[in-house]
Amino acid sequence: MENGKEIEELKEETRSKNLEVRKMADENQKKIQMLKELLDKADTERKARDEYNSKVKEAVDKRRHLIDKAREVDLQLKELEAEGSKYVVPEGSMPIGRLNHLIDQLEWQLQTSAMPIKQENALSKEIKELLKQKIALEKTQPLRRKLYELRKSRQELNNEFRSLDGIQEVNSKESDSRHETMLKYYKKADEIRVEISDYLEKIGEKRKDADETYSKLRDVRNEIQTEGDRVYAEERRERKKKEDEKLDELEEKAKQIYLDFKSGKKVSMEELQIMQMAGFEI
Repeated sequence: MENGKEIEELKEETRSKNLEVRKMADENQKKIQMLKELLDKADTERKARDEYNSKVKEAVDKRRHLIDKAREVDLQLKELEAEGSKYVVPEGSMPIGRLNHLIDQLEWQLQTSAMPIKQENALSKEIKELLKQKIALEKTQPLRRKLYELRKSRQELNNEFRSLDGIQEVNSKESDSRHETMLKYYKKADEIRVEISDYLEKIGEKRKDADETYSKLRDVRNEIQTEGDRVYAEERRERKKKEDEKLDELEEKAKQIYLDFKSGKKVSMEELQIMQMAGFEI
């Protein structure tokens, strides 16, 4: 009776401990799923960061190429400006288009208007000076045109530099932001890894404890089984002994009846049955 109570207690303890192990394993599985989700998020942030870094690198490479072009344009500008310094253009000269228009007006006035000789000579002198300016400007015109085109190209390069700087700044900030977010996910994932590791250790200890309790239960059952087998064997030996004693007694009694039967003594039906049971032939 005492053993039966002990078995029930051990069975309940084993069930309770196994249930606790399963609950801890389920909880740890949730942590493992959380770890997977964190790593997936971190990987998404890493890929986004790498894409922004790629855009930054692309901008840097373009900028490097533009720097080479800008240096080339600056060199050409320096050479043309040095060449232009050789030409003497009167200070305050107007653009050649306006100059041509003015010369045409003055020549028309000189040809069509009646004026005193002194005024005519002054007008002719002014036209000659303007023609000198025109000749000087015409000599520098190709150079001016080249300078204009180069300065325009340089300005366009400056605009591209500003555009690339903006692209680089925006993508660098996005890259840094994604990198920081990725690090946060990795940090949290590392914390979860530690929790999982600690939980696995605790689960192992709980499972070992449950196994030890079950081992005690099995030992008690085996002990009860062994004791039952011993009692059963003892009872069987006792029964066999009693049966053997009965058979010996029956055989002795049958022998005496047989002797009486052979000697002609009257034997009862019950005694005949005893002889038959003992194996005597009548």
